[in-house]
Amino acid sequence: MTDLSVILLNWNTRDDLLRALASITRAPRPVAMGAGGAEPPTVEILVVDNASTDGSAERVREAFPSARLIVNPVNLGFSAGNNVGIQAAKGRYLFLLNPDTVVHDNALETLVAFADGRPEAGIVGAKLLNGDGSLQASCRTFPTLVNGFFRDTPLGRLFPKNRFNRDYLMKDWDHNSPREVDWVSGAAMLLRRETLEEIGGLDESFFMYCEDVDVCYRAKHHGWKVLYCPDAVITHLIARASDQNVAAMLVERHRSMYRFFRKHYAATTNPFVWPLVVAGLVTRAGALVVKNRVDRWRQAAALQRSAREASFRAEGVEGAEGAEGAEGVEGAEGQPLQGQPLTQSAQRAAEINQRSTERTEETPWVEGTQGAEGSQGSEEAGEQCSARKGSPLA
Repeated sequence: MTDLSVILLNWNTRDDLLRALASITRAPRPVAMGAGGAEPPTVEILVVDNASTDGSAERVREAFPSARLIVNPVNLGFSAGNNVGIQAAKGRYLFLLNPDTVVHDNALETLVAFADGRPEAGIVGAKLLNGDGSLQASCRTFPTLVNGFFRDTPLGRLFPKNRFNRDYLMKDWDHNSPREVDWVSGAAMLLRRETLEEIGGLDESFFMYCEDVDVCYRAKHHGWKVLYCPDAVITHLIARASDQNVAAMLVERHRSMYRFFRKHYAATTNPFVWPLVVAGLVTRAGALVVKNRVDRWRQAAALQRSAREASFRAEGVEGAEGAEGAEGVEGAEGQPLQGQPLTQSAQRAAEINQRSTERTEETPWVEGTQGAEGSQGSEEAGEQCSARKGSPLA
């Protein structure tokens, strides 16, 4: 049997998917990291494409022919799409991996060895890093109704260091040691085949979001442990697919939260509390959608403002160059530069001034002649210069 089945579910993230596949296939697999320390684990790669329109499937066929490609005719969502891959997989372990990830060296081997050494582990999560190398909160405690009032809400912003959020995100732990946790992110989740056979696959009523919380919740209630493995490192860029339609994904996220609360907490929650839960989720979803729209409007306005400023600066440069050109023309007409050819206007002005000088020299007793004819010459030269200023060269 194959040791590990890596399942990547893709929806219109072609470039991210190709990068993730490249990171998997290039990762070294030394014998020492193999199951039992004898041989490296055998790995198969499955790509499940959720009816992408960006050419993802074609590029996978071309660049990674060894990967098993399954193309769904429609977008089935995260849970149903991954279940297609789970049903087709042959591995002892099934590793759900987002396409917007980069697998670090030996991460896959480390996960298999870690799970083999802990048979009580039904689910194992890798250590996730953000694109800048900082830690990503990839394992958390189970959400509670109280926590919901402080997560992404005005109350949470008013008390940013409240203990409910800190406990939920496990911020008082450095994430550098293995430990049991409540749930791990579905962006990089290893599942033991026996666990899935016992609890079933991902709940397909969750189109997207909270399916990872749900499967971990069910595994723990069946006696399996959910563990965190810090030595298996993966970079996760977060929300590359969902960012294509942020408003819809925000609504879907809160719908999934409601489903999770309803599925697992309804039996132990006072029924009078549920209207508050629903109202809180609807209010927060609406506020986040509005905030997203406002942020997008501000970004668009900032881009337009920057474009206008750049246009004004460009026009100012052109105007300054035009003014310099015009001053050069006036200077040439008034007094041509030494060694430079005369323009037509400059030649005409020079001829008029020369005639005026000659007449003045011939009849010096005629008072005002030079001024009159000099004025006439200046006017003619001025008309020529005005015509020049009005040309496209100005």
